[in-house]
Order: sequence, then C-alpha cells, then structure tokens
Amino acid sequence: MKLRKILAAAMALTVVCGAQTALTVYQPDGGITAVAEGEEEETTGVLSEVEEFGIKYWIYEDHAEVRECDDTKMSYDEIEYDNYTKRSYYVILPSSVEDVPVTRIAEYAFNESKLDTIYIPDTVTSICAYAFAKSGLDSITIPDSVTEIGAYAFDNCHGMESVTLSKKLETIGEEAFHFCGFSSIILPEGLKKIDYGAFSSCDNLTSIKIPESCTDIRGFPFYNCEKLESVTLPDGMVEISNQMFDGCTSLSSITFPDSVRKIGERAFAETGFTSIDIPEGITTIFTGAFWGCKNLTSVTIPSTCSNFGYFEGTKWGGVFEGCSELTSVTISEGVTKIPENAFNGCKNLTYITLPESVHSIEDYAFSRCTSLESISIHEKTTGISTLAFISNFDMEPIPWLESKRKENPLVIVNNVIIDARTCKGDVVIPDGVERIPDWTFNYCEGLTSVTIPKNTRNIGYNYAFKKGSDVTIYGYTGSNAEWWANYYELPFIALEEPATTTETTATTTTTTTTTEETTTTTAETTTEATTTTEETTTEATTTETTTEATTTASETTTAPETTTEPVTATVTTPAKEVSFGDPTGDGKIDATDATFTLVEYAKMSTGGESALTSEETAAADVNGDGKVDSKDASAILGYYSYLSTGGDKSFKDYLAE
Repeated sequence: MKLRKILAAAMALTVVCGAQTALTVYQPDGGITAVAEGEEEETTGVLSEVEEFGIKYWIYEDHAEVRECDDTKMSYDEIEYDNYTKRSYYVILPSSVEDVPVTRIAEYAFNESKLDTIYIPDTVTSICAYAFAKSGLDSITIPDSVTEIGAYAFDNCHGMESVTLSKKLETIGEEAFHFCGFSSIILPEGLKKIDYGAFSSCDNLTSIKIPESCTDIRGFPFYNCEKLESVTLPDGMVEISNQMFDGCTSLSSITFPDSVRKIGERAFAETGFTSIDIPEGITTIFTGAFWGCKNLTSVTIPSTCSNFGYFEGTKWGGVFEGCSELTSVTISEGVTKIPENAFNGCKNLTYITLPESVHSIEDYAFSRCTSLESISIHEKTTGISTLAFISNFDMEPIPWLESKRKENPLVIVNNVIIDARTCKGDVVIPDGVERIPDWTFNYCEGLTSVTIPKNTRNIGYNYAFKKGSDVTIYGYTGSNAEWWANYYELPFIALEEPATTTETTATTTTTTTTTEETTTTTAETTTEATTTTEETTTEATTTETTTEATTTASETTTAPETTTEPVTATVTTPAKEVSFGDPTGDGKIDATDATFTLVEYAKMSTGGESALTSEETAAADVNGDGKVDSKDASAILGYYSYLSTGGDKSFKDYLAE
C-alpha cells in the first residue's frame, strides 16, 4: 500500500512539473511489466502496451491513450467510519507514457469501475464514449485541453456531485452526463454542440445557462430533470429542440429570446408552467409542445404562429393536450387551424373564441373538454372534423355539443355537418351542405334513411356510413349520393328531378297609391318569374323582369303605403373559397381533396356528368391538361404527403420540380 502511494506521488510530481521523462513501468507487486502486443482489440498503429497501477495504456508513434483499468490493482485510500472501513479508489494519469503524450481516454476505459477520483493531465484532448459510464466517480475536473466529451462518457454516474468542464469544450456527446448527481454545472462560452439527452434525468440539477455560442442543441438534452427551476436561453437561439425540457416538473416559467421561431415536439411537456405568453415571432409550435402541463391556466398563441400543431413524421400528442387546469386561451388572428388533439383533455376550459383566420378544426381538437359550454366559430371556418368534439366514443360529450344536439341531432355549423351520432329514423340533409365528412353516420343506432341533396358533392371515404347496413340513401340518379351508396353497399332510391320552373328567392316591394278607380303598382324582381298575390279585391300580375304592371280594381282599395314581404325563405351559404389544389374549399390541401378529385373522375369515367363548377374544375386540374382525372388526384395526394413530412414549398413550386 505504501509503495503504491509513493509511486502515485512521484507520478503526480512529474505531471505537475511538466516533465516528459519516460515512464518506468512498475507493477504494484514490485515487478516490471514487459511491453506486450495488443491482444483481443484492434491494435492498428499500436507500438506497445504498458500497465501501471491497474491502468493499461496503448502507445502509438505520437501519442498514448488510456485503454482500461483493473480495479484489483487500482490505488486506494481507506476511510474509517463508525462501523466499517471504505476504500476510496483514485487514479493519477501521467502526462506522458514512453515519451509520448497521453491525449485520449478511450472507450470504456473506466466503465463500471470502482473509481472515485481521477486526475486528468492537460495533455488529454478527448474523453471517449462510455469512458467513465457507471463508475463510482464522486467528482471530476476536466482540463481545459479537452475539446470533446463522447457519448455516454459519464452515463449513470449518479454519485458524481461535482463536475468542472473544460473552458475549451466544444462538444458534449449523446447522454454524456445522463443520470448524474450534480446540482449545477457551468457550460463554457465556446461550447458549440449539446447532443441528444446530454443531461437527461439529472434529477438534482436545479439551474442551467446555455451560452450564446451553442447553436446545435439536439433532442431531449434536459429531459426529466425534475428539480430544474431556472433556465437561461441565449440570444440568437432559433429553435427550442424536441423534448428539450420534457418532464422538468419544477420549471414554472421561462423567457423566450426574440430570436426563437420554433418550439419543438414536447419541448415543455409535463413542465410546471402556470401561464405562458408565447411571443410574436414564433412561427411553429410542434405537436405535444406543452402536453400534460397540469398547472397551466392561461396561454396566448401569437398571430405569427402559422404552423400550430406542426409535426414531422410522428405526432406526439396535442399541443396542449391534458392541460387539465387550462381556463383561458387566446388565439390570435393569423392562426389558421386548431390541430388534432390541440386541447384534448382540457377539462376546465369553459369557453373559447376562434378568429376569422382559422379555417379548420381537426380530429379530437376539443375532446374531453367536459366543461366547454361556449365556442365561437367564425362563418369562414368550414373544415370542421366530425371528431373534433367527440370524446372516448362519446362517453364524455362536451356541454356545447350536447346543447347543439338538443336543438337538432344533425348538428350543422357553417353548412358543415359536425355531428350526427344521435340521429335516428329518417334524416334529411338540407340544401347548402356540400360535404358529409368521415365518420358522420357510422355510429348511428336506429337510423333508417338519409336524404342527400343534389349539391352535396363530397362524401367521406372513411366510415361516413356503416358499410353494408340497411340505411337507405335517397338521392338523385347519377349524383354523388348514388355513387357513394354503391361504395358503402347501401340501398339507393332515386328522387324525382325537381320541376324545370325555377323559383327564385327575392323580395317584392309594393307601393300602392289610393285612388277612386285605379291603383298603380311597381314591382321589381331579379329574374323572369310569375307571382300572383291576392288581397281583398285587388289582383296584381308581374310578367317580366323590371317592368311596370297596372291593376284595375272595381272598388277603391286602401293599403299601407309600403309593404315588404319575402316571396321565398332562404338559407345563407358562406361562399366556398376554392383554390389551386383545394377543390373542396376547406382552406387546406390534403387527402380529402385527392379523394374528391378521384371520385369525380370515377363518376365521369362511368358515364356520369360532372357536378363540378368551373372554379372547382380549375382547382382540381392541377396538371393543367384540361381534364380532371387520377393524375390530378395523385399529384394532390403527393403534395399532401410532402407537406406532412415538413415540406414548405407552394403546390406550384412542388409541381415544377
């Protein structure tokens, strides 16, 4: 034991003095180690191998590296406690071996060792993967010569309560300090990269400041740091990476630099936020960004957030899904959609107002919002999913939807069917409804028939009706209703075509002048029509557009000076704004547009007549060949797939490539 300490002290003196004396290779038993060739591992370029105090070194032409250790030969001190004696193992690495500098601590060099303390000389420039993983280290100082710490280098060193990083450190590898025990760490200015999970599950870490030089921060770097309370983000940071602070339950607030534009997937999931004001300038909030923030009560989404609920490949839950205490939501004008599961499970949300810019409400957006009594939806919002307000197969209906069902089981908003689950018997879809979405009638019990108007052009491909059921479809021959009835294997009964005479909605203004013998009436209409009105002994006949008509009465008739009476009641239909690639006019290009286009093509291919308007035809004919066919549908579907994987080009630019 004394010999080991003397040798260790001599080595330390050599290192401190900076001497480059060749190392005499002593063994703890007093013998001298012969130079050995590499045994099991790849030894290309290795000139020799030496061992000292249980530490094996590989010698190259211009450097040496630490390869492995043997706990049974490692130096130690004995520490006396009340009832037992503990050995504290330590290593003092030399600055050189065999006249070449020690520059590298190799993979697994001290992996799962009993090592408590190590001195690393300033000749070492890199600490490789798993170098100290699962070791007994309680503290470490990394010299300023080190520029890189490899993946998992200190993984699972939970007893390590103190770490000092190199001031010249540039890269911290994947999960390099995963599940370590320190409560604070200073990241040096000059650090460029923090790799995936670098400090994940450091459950004692309370604060972190990220330097401005660090521009490459990969996913979940501080995942599940449960005691993390204080975070300083650098000016110039553009993106909060995926799961950056996921599971940091003690983190109750954060200040976003003005430079931030994106908040990644689950970036703040299950944090302790009580309120958050997302600043203007942020354009993209990924799925699950604030998932499960159970203390969050209020949130503001800025007008610049054009990609609310964005995802790339995998959907990580709704942006605010499971925020059960959320009561106040402000959505600014400029936000274009309420994405899938956005507010799913926000059980204390009682009201919400959607701005005019919102054109769609996606699946389960407000599912399990069991206190939601009021929602203001602008008339331009027409892309509303039939699953937007449904919870757990309708086991937890939201109050707003329940009240709508009591008014009419066929719930229609802005001429869009958003719910029909409680419909029974015979259902007549009113004129003006152009679309029957997916899942509309699939779960209806006791439904016997559905009458579909001629202008309903788009019927959902996925479970709009229960396939093969005995629900009878009434519609017009050659219409979409007939085509879809065949698709869903439902009985179809053709309706009689309406009369050729067109009854036009108009308001007739009648001005009557009282005379002894003659009453002169002027009537204006907007199309050629015939209207007969009887009142006491007066008959008036209007024969053509914008004319004067004369009525002769046998007696003097007195009437109010001006009478305005509607001839036919109307339902106002918001104008459908179709655009290139969006023939359904719901404000987005997706699989629904592709299906719509393909169905029209299939119908025309079997001899049916197209029901498309000229605007819809132009929107669907994306390849510009003058016809709507499967090629157009394929192009639309391809573009939708491109958008779903993060593409941001316009449809026309996409087609041009």
